[in-house]
Amino acid sequence: MIRKMEHVAIIVNDMDTSIGYYEDLFGFVLRLRGSNDIREMAFLYLPDTPDVEIELIRDLNPTETYARLVLSIT
Repeated sequence: MIRKMEHVAIIVNDMDTSIGYYEDLFGFVLRLRGSNDIREMAFLYLPDTPDVEIELIRDLNPTETYARLVLSIT
């Protein structure tokens, strides 16, 4: 059984601009930001509904497009 949607991943081209967009337009708050050798990631949440979370992903060397949906199941 699906318990909840964990987060939605969104591919972006400019991390700073994208974070600002979701903060300013929708009220999201940055929870975590980091990077590794292949991508930069940021997790944002809504303060009044902390279970609503998005993950922004910027591939440092993009080669393909993809989408991801993460669910909690029991």
